[in-house]
Amino acid sequence: MQKLNIALWVIVSIFMLFLSIALQSISYFIILLFFLGLYLLFYLFKKYQSKKEEEERIEIDSEISRLTRLKEEKEEELEKMIEDEIVNNIVIGSKNYYNEAETSSLGISVLDDKIRFYTEEDYNTTDFSKIFYDVENISGVLVGKMREYIKKELNSLNRFIREAQDMPIPVKPFYNIDINKVIFDIPNEEQESGSYYTNLSKEKLTKTGKPPKYPYNLFFRTVEKTWVEKDGIIEDRKWNTIDGVLYYLPNQTIGKGWFIMWKNNFSYKIELKLINDILAISKIEYSSPQHEYREVLYKVNK
Repeated sequence: MQKLNIALWVIVSIFMLFLSIALQSISYFIILLFFLGLYLLFYLFKKYQSKKEEEERIEIDSEISRLTRLKEEKEEELEKMIEDEIVNNIVIGSKNYYNEAETSSLGISVLDDKIRFYTEEDYNTTDFSKIFYDVENISGVLVGKMREYIKKELNSLNRFIREAQDMPIPVKPFYNIDINKVIFDIPNEEQESGSYYTNLSKEKLTKTGKPPKYPYNLFFRTVEKTWVEKDGIIEDRKWNTIDGVLYYLPNQTIGKGWFIMWKNNFSYKIELKLINDILAISKIEYSSPQHEYREVLYKVNK
């Protein structure tokens, strides 16, 4: 494009020169040179502007590349710091690192506590804030004083079941929570998921790094002829169970929760929340195999 513009300028100049000679007037040539000079200045300015923009683009690309490399280096540095923190704070408390039977432990969601294995002796407390967590993020079995404390907490839920039984609603709760049927121990090695037994876990910090409103969650489950030992294998017979989750406030009181009763494919769900600072029933739902959605039997409009 640059060569084409120059060639065009030269051709027009020569043409106008011959035209001026033919007309025996130099004034045409002078006028031509004036306008062509203006055009040449404009062309040189555009060329300079293009070059400047190209230099700025190269500079921006270079800065983006530099910042990208810096970000990658920072991420690698952060990952290394986290790995070092984990390695430096683990205290191996058993011969087998992954043996749940030897090292009962609770799960961790964030590195906000010193990490170590949690032994049965450490469970001789009912203070949730003194609990430690392991790096496997697997909730461990509850033992000692902590188990007895949790039993009392679960037994206190029966008052809500009795309250629901006295309500003027078409369907009543199926049964109460039998503490003797609460599963506290892992059924077998193939069912180590926290959804199979009662366990306590800690919530991670918020995205802004603040403690959550409900820092502790208690999942519980009862067994009603559900798991039956036969030749060392646990079999399913029928699922008449109660399972649910209680969400604890920092002061170790229940802030909200829910639990579901199951009976021959029918379900009965009771939800709890604080109403005027008192834990109360907020919603009751019922479902059957004939209905896709749960039917609301009771709800607090607050």
